[in-house]
Amino acid sequence: MRNAAEMDRELLDLKTKLAQQEDVATAAVGKMRRAEAMVTEIQKEIVAERESTAQLFKDKAAVEKQLKEAQLRCIDLETKGYSSASQDVRFLYKRIQELEAQLDDHESKRNAEQRSVRNVDRTVKDLQSQIERREKLNAQLMEDISKSRDKIERLLQTIDELQTSESQNQLQARRAERELREEKEKSLRLERELEGWKSLRIERGSAMARSGTFTGLSDIGIGERFGSRRGSGVFVGSSTNSAIEVPQRKASNTKGFL
Repeated sequence: MRNAAEMDRELLDLKTKLAQQEDVATAAVGKMRRAEAMVTEIQKEIVAERESTAQLFKDKAAVEKQLKEAQLRCIDLETKGYSSASQDVRFLYKRIQELEAQLDDHESKRNAEQRSVRNVDRTVKDLQSQIERREKLNAQLMEDISKSRDKIERLLQTIDELQTSESQNQLQARRAERELREEKEKSLRLERELEGWKSLRIERGSAMARSGTFTGLSDIGIGERFGSRRGSGVFVGSSTNSAIEVPQRKASNTKGFL
């Protein structure tokens, strides 16, 4: 009973730990799924950033091409003279400054996007590392849960075996008690029968002794016809060939026969 109680407590503890591990595993799976969703979203953002960066590179190439064309045109106008093309030169310089400003703006945007892409890549790597750790932890938890379930099944089987053994022991104990009680009753009955046989035997012996004595005396008469009370004995019988010697009672001061 004590072993069964200890196993019940151990089984309850294992069930509690198993429930806790299942909760932890469920939470880990939920976090892993959220992390995977976040990684998918970040990867979409990375693709969009890369497309935007590629477009910026295209814009930069176009601006650089326009800048080179403007510079060539400016040089050409300078060779022709400022008199006829002063307004064009001013326009071209202004256009060049605008293009350079746009180029600087695109360059700064490209640098910012590259930094953002690097940050996103680093975040993705961190999330992937976390996912791998979560997967390892989840696998370990599932293994622990499987071991706990196996141990619980073994404990339940052991408890069933102990309960079965205890029931068999109780049945054997009750059977032994019943057999002991039957043997005691049988012994008492035999003792009573033995006492009854002893009493019956004594009564029959006494009756037979009295019956034999009185029968012999009635056949031959009173024994004093053949002997004296002081003699060694009295012979009684139906004939001289079948005489029976009856011991003579010694003289006694008491009355009656002993």
